[in-house]
Amino acid sequence: MFTKQQQEPTTGALLAPSGDVAARRRSDLKLGFLLLSPALALIALVAVVPIGLAVYFSLHSTSYLQVRDFVGIENFVKLFADGRFHNSVIVSLKYVVGSLLLAFLIALPLAASLTREGKATSVLRAIIFLPWVISQVVTALLWVWLLNPSFGPISALLKATGLPAVELLSDPATAIGVVIVANVWATYPLATVLLLAAMQSVPEELYDAAAVDGCGPWRSFTHVTIPGIRAALAMTAINLTVYYFNMVTLIYTMTGGGPLRSTETLALNIYLEAFQNNRLASASAYGVIALLLNIVFAATYIRVLRNQGND
Repeated sequence: MFTKQQQEPTTGALLAPSGDVAARRRSDLKLGFLLLSPALALIALVAVVPIGLAVYFSLHSTSYLQVRDFVGIENFVKLFADGRFHNSVIVSLKYVVGSLLLAFLIALPLAASLTREGKATSVLRAIIFLPWVISQVVTALLWVWLLNPSFGPISALLKATGLPAVELLSDPATAIGVVIVANVWATYPLATVLLLAAMQSVPEELYDAAAVDGCGPWRSFTHVTIPGIRAALAMTAINLTVYYFNMVTLIYTMTGGGPLRSTETLALNIYLEAFQNNRLASASAYGVIALLLNIVFAATYIRVLRNQGND
């Protein structure tokens, strides 16, 4: 049997390596931070610094690019009292929600139909993805040309059938709908590809089991496919929501925010305030609100995603 004196050196010997392991971990952690420092510095330069400047400008009065007196939350008070701000928030919500619903309405059945392998399917996938690679400016000009009441092909088709030409982009009641359609045409390929990748990862055994239980294509889609891609649905919704909410180029090129501000979103308002009206403080206040709304959207989707994961 070992005595107490014989056990003590053994205990000390066992504790010594743990100290070496802790020191090694600290050294690895320092090395990791050192290797990450260039990337962290770049993130700070392109993300943290602009956000800080936006907050700084929003709390001051400005004249063009000159920062003047500190005014606190006065710019935000004026912003919330401005009917233009309320209109831009409502238009943004219409634009985002309408685009999301239409994009998923197209992307879900299209992705389901492209899950089968084959040469024709591969070619169709490439064709479907084409609108996504076209720039927003080209997409906007294409749709403006299509809907031109004087020489657009849609107006020519209507005239050929004896119907009058319509000016959809000049009507406040229809302009936002047209912009939504153009936006979805350009972005549904992204949603389709993301959902297609998720559908292809659903185990085939689940569909076989559903077929044995007597499930048809529709029930297999609703009871197997949709539950299997819930995480992809949430992530796609997050990406598209942020993308739509911050979109400027497409709307500015098609309508410039008109007619009668019916397509003037919050993101477009930021651009107009900063680069047309030269109101840097007001544009910064708009930007801070837009940032907070983006955070709310992302946090909501992430919470939904976590709840689905727990279920």
